[in-house]
Amino acid sequence: MSTWEREKADIMFVLEMRAKRRARIKNARNKLEKLKAHTHNFVEWLLADLPSKYGTNWVRLFLFSLLIIIGNAVPYTLWSAYIEGFPQTSNYLVRFANALYYSLVTFTTLGYGDMHPTGWLKALSALEALTGAVFMALIVAVIARKWMR
Repeated sequence: MSTWEREKADIMFVLEMRAKRRARIKNARNKLEKLKAHTHNFVEWLLADLPSKYGTNWVRLFLFSLLIIIGNAVPYTLWSAYIEGFPQTSNYLVRFANALYYSLVTFTTLGYGDMHPTGWLKALSALEALTGAVFMALIVAVIARKWMR
């Protein structure tokens, strides 16, 4: 199978999955089923379509991962006083670099333990770790999909 045929198959797969999402709502018989279908569709869109186009686009998944890591580094920089072990400095570039490191370690669920959140930042860190775990699984799925053809 040529590269062009693989790309075309990926496009058709994404179109099929999106059509199934639309059909799920159309086939709902009552309000409760419609609510369930909308909820299912939103979660599917958020976890499968938006970040990786149903596992067909590894570049998009990588960029979304970077966006999440950098996006979480911003609040970590601003509220670094609530991260125990965070080097306190007035240089914002150094603080951002440390926050970026902390965000990457949290996203990958590596957790070296040299820094850990206190107070309400525990919730943000936990959410980032959960998101990172899901994205790591998606990365494995995307790589497997691309290489197993």
